[in-house]
Amino acid sequence: MVYRRDNVNSLIGKIGVSVGVKNENMSLYGKFSAAHEFGGEVKSRYQEENKDPVNASLSLEDTWLELEVGGTYKMKDNSYFYGSFTENFRAKLNNKWRLDARDPVSILKMI
Repeated sequence: MVYRRDNVNSLIGKIGVSVGVKNENMSLYGKFSAAHEFGGEVKSRYQEENKDPVNASLSLEDTWLELEVGGTYKMKDNSYFYGSFTENFRAKLNNKWRLDARDPVSILKMI
């Protein structure tokens, strides 16, 4: 089977509120927002051997809500660990949650 997907162009706008606390060693925040995709579209084409090609598309235009919590922690004078957890509600595409975490020093050691 041969599969091809076109590039995806997307424009998302968000409006919301956030609150947080910060001291010299850490920060914590919470964010609530409404998001809108203004018309992105995924186009693909696939073809099985000896069969006609099939074109498919999916409109990404949608409005949804997001709840995010996150923070940073100072590990050393120039090293921070940071992370965030995001959950989506009422989205057409089901991306129920997302977790991001990183220690920048570890990434630099890998390069």
